[in-house]
Amino acid sequence: MPSGSGTQDGTSGASASGAVVGLKPAERLLHALCQALKIGNAAPERAAFAFIAGIERADVGIASDAADIHWRLHELALACDRAGEALLEYGRLEPGVTVLRLGLKIRVRLASLVVTDALFREIVDAPIEVAANHFAIAGAFRRGGRPAEALDGMLAGIAAYRREVEAGGDPYALDTLAAHVEDAGRIARDVPARDAMRAYFADSLTLRERAARLAPEDADLARAFVEAAVWRAPDLGKASAPWLDRARRLLAEREAGSRPVPGTPRLRNLVDTAGAPYLSS
Repeated sequence: MPSGSGTQDGTSGASASGAVVGLKPAERLLHALCQALKIGNAAPERAAFAFIAGIERADVGIASDAADIHWRLHELALACDRAGEALLEYGRLEPGVTVLRLGLKIRVRLASLVVTDALFREIVDAPIEVAANHFAIAGAFRRGGRPAEALDGMLAGIAAYRREVEAGGDPYALDTLAAHVEDAGRIARDVPARDAMRAYFADSLTLRERAARLAPEDADLARAFVEAAVWRAPDLGKASAPWLDRARRLLAEREAGSRPVPGTPRLRNLVDTAGAPYLSS
């Protein structure tokens, strides 16, 4: 028999005070925060403080030997994701980033655990989620017009992601890493930090070429490298010459090996014309 707090369609009801019943503690904190954001004024700051305090208490309250510690920590981290994004959506950068950093702290704890739960390991890649949390913080600062702090967040995320994927030789993971490093280059351009920008763009090209050569049957990875070499030429200047040469060489090798990249004439034209001022030969 359903309890009196539920509605006929099975959803949670509300108490006389307006608090939704039937929710887990983290969900109640998130609900209160979202309601405060709708009210505005000083309410969001108070609700954010209450959310952070409540999540921290819940984190500390989880025993290190609890059988479901990994699920409970993951639940808290997800609540921080949603709360942080809600705050950012309402233009509350500082509390939003603080909440995202709390989620990061929880994820670092989660990533340090030895988890034998096969279902959890299939669903959650904790170290990769640590990197994603850093990228979320970087994105918040970038949207908030603070590129230097955004770059710090990107570099922390790249370091975490690189530790997990670079030694593995997965071409698609390397291509994803290259995209993140390229983003770091764009943010460095906004700082501005031109030398750092060029270093990140060169690193991203190295990763893209490596990915393409690890998967000779995948034309998309080859095309991504060639196009990136062309689009990065204006930022790299004369330093783009060897990359454009390598792009031409890769196209020629794929043609000679009977695995031409679709659109090779167009790609070769991009290299030879749009990047002509930077070619070394």
